[in-house]
Amino acid sequence: MKKTILSSYFVLALATMSACATSPVTKEIDVAENTGAYSKTYRKQTLDGSLASSDELVVDDTKRKEAYDQLQEYKAGIKEKAILNALSIVDEFYISNNTLQATRKAYGVASEKDVYEKLFSFFIKDRKADLNYKMPYKGTTYKLSEVGPKALKVNINSLQESAAYEVVFSKLEDNKVYLHLRVPIVDSYQYYVQATYRDNYEDFFYPLEMELTAAQGKDDINKNLLVLYTYYLEAVGGEEGSVDLAGMTWGELRDIYLVLDVNKDQSISISDEMLGAVSQVDASSVNKKWESTFQKWEAEN
Repeated sequence: MKKTILSSYFVLALATMSACATSPVTKEIDVAENTGAYSKTYRKQTLDGSLASSDELVVDDTKRKEAYDQLQEYKAGIKEKAILNALSIVDEFYISNNTLQATRKAYGVASEKDVYEKLFSFFIKDRKADLNYKMPYKGTTYKLSEVGPKALKVNINSLQESAAYEVVFSKLEDNKVYLHLRVPIVDSYQYYVQATYRDNYEDFFYPLEMELTAAQGKDDINKNLLVLYTYYLEAVGGEEGSVDLAGMTWGELRDIYLVLDVNKDQSISISDEMLGAVSQVDASSVNKKWESTFQKWEAEN
C-alpha cells in the first residue's frame, strides 16, 4: 500500500493499540482517593523477562511502569479535590475504560455511546461534513453518523491501553483546573497492518484504499471521512477493537493542554473543545490557544 490511508490529514488522531493474541494479565491497583480504582491490564512479560503468572503485574516496558508509578505519586501529593476529579477524566482515556463514567458526568450525557456521538458531531461540524452522508460498499450501506463515532471509540479503546500519562503542570484557579499533560499517541499505520491480516484484504480493503485515493483527488470531505473510518473500523473487527500505540513502547508522547470548569461541589464540567483535546480528536487547536500561556506559568514556577 502507498500509505494513502495513513498520510491523510483526516486521521483525526485516530490510531491505536492492536489487539493482542494472548490473554491479558490483570491486577487491581488502588489509586488516589477521588480518582477511582482502575483495573489496569499490562501485557507480555515481567520485568525480568519471565512469563507472568496470573497474579503478577506485567508491563510492556520499564519506562511505562515508571510513568504509571510517577503518576500515582503525583496524585498522592495533590490536595485539591477538583484537580483529582479532573485527572479522573484523563484516567478514563489513558488508563482504564470504566465506561467513561466521570467523563459522562462532566460532559452531561447519559451513556458512553452518547459521548462518542456528540464528540464526533463536534469534530465534523467545523469541517462542514454531512453527518447523514452514506455510501454503499460491498453489499453494505455505511453511514457517517454510525461509522464515525464507532471509529472514535476504537481510537479511545487504544489510548486506554496506555497504562499511564505524565502531568507536567497543574493548578486550580478562578474555578478552573489547568492541566499540561504529556500523553501517548496512536499509530495509524497499524490499521493497515491489521487489514493485511484479514483474509479479505485483497477483495475488501485494497479497493477501499483506491476509493480513498479517488475521494482525496476530488477533495470530497464526506467520502474521505466515511471511507477512512470504514477502513479503520473494519480493520480491527468493529468498535471493540484497537490498534497499537505509536512506537509500541513508552516514549512517543505529545503535549496537550486542558482548561476545565469546576462546579461548586468541586466536580468538573468539560466542553466539546476540551474533550476533543483530551481524547486527541482535535488537540491542536486547543494547544495553539493555550501553549504560550502554560509555558509562561511553568517558567514562573
